[in-house]
Amino acid sequence: MILEDTEIGLKELLIGDKASVVIARRACALLKGVKRKPAYKVDKALCWNCNLCFSLGCPAIAVQNKKAYIDESLCNGCGLCAQVCKFGAIGQNAGEGALLGCGLDGKQSEVHGMAQR
Repeated sequence: MILEDTEIGLKELLIGDKASVVIARRACALLKGVKRKPAYKVDKALCWNCNLCFSLGCPAIAVQNKKAYIDESLCNGCGLCAQVCKFGAIGQNAGEGALLGCGLDGKQSEVHGMAQR
């Protein structure tokens, strides 16, 4: 997954003792002039309050009524939150999140033909 590879790469750079440069394929989605994709939403019925989406540090993700909430005015549509949500509670339309297999039942689900590791 792109998110996992990026996280591993950034962690390797941060533990080094030398200056590093990160070169991305695209401009930061938070910059003005960058075209945004449609905002993501949280299906409250599927949200288990696990707080994994908060680990991203995304300014669009907040808490509302003890559940994750995505502020559409701040969401740039990158989809990282949907990738980390193991319960499929986050998608571009409420209820369309991809269930990745939370591991609570000891099983792994398949998403778009790719089994989660």
